[in-house]
Amino acid sequence: MRLKLILCTALLLPVLAVAGCNDKSEPAKPRIGVVDTTLIFKDSKAGKDGVAYLDALGKDLQNELAAMQERATKDNSDDARTAFQQGFGELQQRFNAEQQQVMNKVTAAYQKAVDSVREKEGLDAVLGTEAVVSFDAKVDVTKQVLAAMDAGKVTFERIAPEGGNGTLLPARNGTMPSQNATSTNATAPEESK
Repeated sequence: MRLKLILCTALLLPVLAVAGCNDKSEPAKPRIGVVDTTLIFKDSKAGKDGVAYLDALGKDLQNELAAMQERATKDNSDDARTAFQQGFGELQQRFNAEQQQVMNKVTAAYQKAVDSVREKEGLDAVLGTEAVVSFDAKVDVTKQVLAAMDAGKVTFERIAPEGGNGTLLPARNGTMPSQNATSTNATAPEESK
């Protein structure tokens, strides 16, 4: 009896192993989408409004710099030159912080839009066109991501100067930024401070 069991097992094992190798079902293929990130940042409402916001801010800071330079020129002392250099450095830092804020908010809105499209389309992954050598146009989800970004909202508000008096730099029309915040239709999560 024991010998029969060993012989049956010995005969069945190769049959089962071969049966497992003959499985004709295909493994699930990953579904991939491709998005043109550069186009999204350039053509989205959030991207365009971010550029416009930084342009307006840059003009305001240039005017502030011109006023500081005029004061330093009138008072040709070492203290005036030092104050000008310090003020110039602070303006650069403020612009860099504002630029980073815009990039963070637009990037967060982009990520949210990509995730939304990936889930809606049932995709396993979405890659940037810059990371793909070649792809079929039917996997391009750039238009869907752009529409998802434009359907949300992003706002940009001026950042108070560091170490300053805590007041915000007035916008070009003289209103405070909270009254004149540039907003778009791309949603970005609130950043913790």
